[in-house]
Formats: sequence, C-alpha cells, structure tokens
Amino acid sequence: MNVLLKVQPPPDAAKIAHSVIAYDRATEELDLELPIPLFLDTLALKIARVPPEDKYGALSYPLEARAVDTFRFLLGLDVDMSKREYFLESTVGHVTSFGPRKLKAVELLTQVTPRPRYARTEKPRISERELVVPTLRFLDDGNRGGMATSDIIARLTELFAPSGQDAEILEGRSDTYFSQKVRNMISHRDQPSSFIHKGLAHYERHGLRISDEGRSTVRALLS
Repeated sequence: MNVLLKVQPPPDAAKIAHSVIAYDRATEELDLELPIPLFLDTLALKIARVPPEDKYGALSYPLEARAVDTFRFLLGLDVDMSKREYFLESTVGHVTSFGPRKLKAVELLTQVTPRPRYARTEKPRISERELVVPTLRFLDDGNRGGMATSDIIARLTELFAPSGQDAEILEGRSDTYFSQKVRNMISHRDQPSSFIHKGLAHYERHGLRISDEGRSTVRALLS
C-alpha cells in the first residue's frame, strides 16, 4: 500500500530529492538512474504530473513519453522506450556522484533558478525562473547560439504545453500568462539573480544569445 511521506529536500546542491529511474521491461530490474539536481526538483514534479495531494512527490510515478523526452532534453536522459519503463521516484537525501565539472554547473545554476517550493495546486504553473535551464538549452541547440524572443516563447510553449491559467490570455494583451513570464525573464535581466546578469547569456535587441560560459555550463549539466 502506498503511504504519503513528507519528503523535505536538503538544501545542499550535492544532494537530491528525486531521480528518473528506468526499469528493464523484460526483467523488471533497475537499468538506469538519473539524479535530478535539487534546483530542478519542483519543475520535475510538474513535468511528471505529480498530483497536488502528494506535495513532495514521495511516491513513484510512471513517466509518459512526453515527460521522458523533456527530461532527455533538460538533463541528457538516455532514452529507450522500447526497452525501458521510466519513473520519477523519491531519492531524498542521496548524495550524488556528480563529477567536478557537473557539480560546478549545478552550483552556478542553483544561483539563477528558484529554491524548491512545494506549494502545489491542481494545475501547477511554471515559474519564471524555472524557464532558465530550458531557455539555455534551446539557445545552445540553436545553429548560431541566439534566438529571437518570439522563437524562445514558441519553443518553450511547445516543450511545456502550458495549461490552466498559464494558457490564459492577459487582459488587454496578446500574451498568455506563460509567454509573459518569458518576456519577464528577459526584462528582469539586470537583477543580480538573473542568468543574463550572471553572464550565461547576452541580451540582444530582439532576443538572447548564449555565452561561452552559458554553453559550457548547460553542456556540463548533460554529462
């Protein structure tokens, strides 16, 4: 019988609260474990569609193909849907084996992303600072390392398929609540906690361009 547990993630960036776990379909044995850096933890719960009553994601949740592909994009998850079944599972308190390069990237990205906050609603909204890593990944994926704001909005919308209030149009505007968060992420670029202010990307007239440090950081996250 499943029992809900209060899982309070530790503050240390070298510890984790959840991992993507994969089991071999034929043998049902553990085949892969990908620890999720703590700064991405609440976003991971949203990607996995963890229900609000399991506030801290204490149970095991099967991942649909869309969620698996999102984790592949954000964290370099090794995906083989024909061979494996993927789950998000609590691994609270586990110390990861991040190498020096990845640990440095985690520590830097922790400064520009939100602290885990587990206030859950039936239709959880993506926060502005939860868009930082996906944005850097899209910039790094681009042919020239730069993207127009409109293209960033389109790619993030495709990735997260916002629903509920995030998908609603702002009164008197053409933006949704979600697309406005993307614009805010850029307009707040001078704040000390901004990934742009930290030098991970550069603001250009119509969008953003990833910096060399931003590129090396986000690629280290995939290693």
